[in-house]
Amino acid sequence: VSRVQIHRQAMAAQQALPPISTNTENAEDAKLFDWQLFVSYAGPGLLMCIAYLDPGNLEADLQQGAYCGMALLWVLLLSHVAGFFIQLLAARLGNVTGKNLAQVCRDNMPWPMAMLVYMMTEIAIIGADIQEVLGTAVAWRILLGVDLWVGCIFTGFDAFMLLGAGHFGTRTLEGVVMVLLGAMTVCFWVNFLRDPPTGEEIGRGFVPTMPHYALRVAIGTIGAVIMPHNVYLHSAAVLSRNVDRRNAQQVRTANKYCAIDAGMALFLCFLINMAVVGCYAQQFFAPTCATASVTSACFSPSSERATFGTYGSCSVNGKSGVCTEIGLRSAGDGLQATLGSTTKYLWAVGLLAAGLSSTMITTYAGQFVMEGFLNLQVSQRTRVVITRCVALVPAVAVALASSKSTAFADSVGQWLNVLQSVQLPFALLPVLLLTDSQAIMGNFANSRLLSGICWTVAAIVFSVNGWLVGELLWQADGLGTRAIVLWTLASIVCIGYCSTLVGVFRYLPSKAAQSAAFAIQNQGQTNYGTL
Repeated sequence: VSRVQIHRQAMAAQQALPPISTNTENAEDAKLFDWQLFVSYAGPGLLMCIAYLDPGNLEADLQQGAYCGMALLWVLLLSHVAGFFIQLLAARLGNVTGKNLAQVCRDNMPWPMAMLVYMMTEIAIIGADIQEVLGTAVAWRILLGVDLWVGCIFTGFDAFMLLGAGHFGTRTLEGVVMVLLGAMTVCFWVNFLRDPPTGEEIGRGFVPTMPHYALRVAIGTIGAVIMPHNVYLHSAAVLSRNVDRRNAQQVRTANKYCAIDAGMALFLCFLINMAVVGCYAQQFFAPTCATASVTSACFSPSSERATFGTYGSCSVNGKSGVCTEIGLRSAGDGLQATLGSTTKYLWAVGLLAAGLSSTMITTYAGQFVMEGFLNLQVSQRTRVVITRCVALVPAVAVALASSKSTAFADSVGQWLNVLQSVQLPFALLPVLLLTDSQAIMGNFANSRLLSGICWTVAAIVFSVNGWLVGELLWQADGLGTRAIVLWTLASIVCIGYCSTLVGVFRYLPSKAAQSAAFAIQNQGQTNYGTL
């Protein structure tokens, strides 16, 4: 690949929006922390952090609180810390190479392998989008009283309006996201402070323990917090800033302030997620329900959700109830029964803000992934049409199927969180292998300490996935002859899954594309202003 061709590819990736100046011409003389520099780099972290607050995360939060109390706060914290290190690698890859993760994967992999990784990533994006559409539809249902499938249609149209903010510039888009993030913060923390747990209860939640009934919930938390498509998004979002890649100090400065930006954004995300966990732990957690035949929450017997299957009686805060499952669909009614109607509508507004922002960000992530792997220049409008159609059909189907079974809609959301966990290696492995390579990253390759931390995170994810698949297959023993079919299909899928992961190890980084990466660094200022 000639340097001229590489230069043309990089320039073709640029869009109409002008890049944001970072004023790093004199970065060599910069202070330990320069507020003006930080402000110029801040923003990609806001876009990235929305994936940590999407409806899937909120469902995992409320289920963690309602099923396990405050016992898994340490899992939530470590998931955010692990997410920070992964996002740090994604930002460094973009800052150093001038390309996003999907583009670097395409340059380093044979076409068939790149397409396999692309399909796996698209599956994760579609799963996330379905969950976000359903979550936003639930918010519309609470606020307007419309059917769930109608709320899905509303969500399909409101994404176009929010994406229009991108046409007014990167800062406008980041401002819209900041407003929605502020709405979530206010709504969820007001609900939390209505009846907060004690400081001792919160403190015990950070002591690592794993009750036997909490393992699946912990796995769902990992899958919900660290999203595969978010790694691709962050590697592209940082490219909206002007960085002269011929100047090592400017690249170092970009890495520094992008890390601070990501860290501050994820800390805010943790506080918001913790507020949701604490609110539902205080109102719905009962040990008798946690250890029932089905791990469940303590609901008021008069609530609508209690009519869909119960697993015993319980008591929370001196109020008697019944053990039943909880999800996004039933969470608002549960809050109304315990804290009043105001908390229900605050929850709905926060959920709506989470759904609107996450559907918008997922669309952007899908655009970067599609353009990067397929080398296609697809307009945002076209991408929105594609993603909305792909997500709306199954989302509406789930909405119609759950009209008579709230438990069905809640279980779908829980398994979509697990899907994210299973697909996560197809984002983790590429970003780890590429940023570990000195041929790709030069002097900015991962240190041994950073590499060790990130590979430990990857190993934990792989172990969690293996446990999950094994448990599902073990439960199939009660299906009789159908278990044989399930085991056969699972074996085929497992072979394909593992083969794709082996292919990622084999081809990343590709020696043939290493010179291309260095050529990108030598171009100087390269921007990818699609945001």
